[in-house]
Amino acid sequence: MKLENLLHGPTGWFRTPGPESEVVFTSRIRLARNLKGVPFPNSASEAEKMRTLEIIEEAVVKLPQFKGCIILRMDELTDVNKQFLSERYIISRELASQGAGSAVIIDKKETLSIMVNEEDHIRMQALLSGLRFEECWKALKTVDKKLQKDLEFAFSSRFGYLTACPTNVGTGIRVSAMLHLPGLIMAKQIEQVLQAIIKLGLAIRGLYGEGT
Repeated sequence: MKLENLLHGPTGWFRTPGPESEVVFTSRIRLARNLKGVPFPNSASEAEKMRTLEIIEEAVVKLPQFKGCIILRMDELTDVNKQFLSERYIISRELASQGAGSAVIIDKKETLSIMVNEEDHIRMQALLSGLRFEECWKALKTVDKKLQKDLEFAFSSRFGYLTACPTNVGTGIRVSAMLHLPGLIMAKQIEQVLQAIIKLGLAIRGLYGEGT
């Protein structure tokens, strides 16, 4: 499977509308993981990143969920290719800025993907249309458990999974939904709602994630 295969139709999560998809465009769950005893990507040499990529690729392609997957290395993609993947919510802007040793692995359905050597060694995500957090979690939990059979993740009995950014230490999980709320805009209620949501301890992001 090659990048060109992704150009001939809508993205995977868009093909099958889920429940409440008129409002909830997507449900996404992301897990951050790092290999034990290996420097985080931001402090690793190019050679170390290349070796980490090889180890992770070898483990991922064994999984039935990633049979026939596509592996795209950042140093082999054009800026247009990276923008295309970013607009499909497959890669982050941070991964797009990386070079040799960084990559993304995408399953055939385009609903599971793994970014390698972004901020962490592994950023795996499940992305589905509509309000489907349970399905996302079930799919991602299976991948996480199977990867741990071949990969030893950095883990502390006190702190949990260790990550490059301290705010992600613990479970390494992030759960998000992309919502379409034109009614709140038209009724001029969106600012009040956003302020209330922030007080609940939730984070608000723009269309393309952090910083937008």
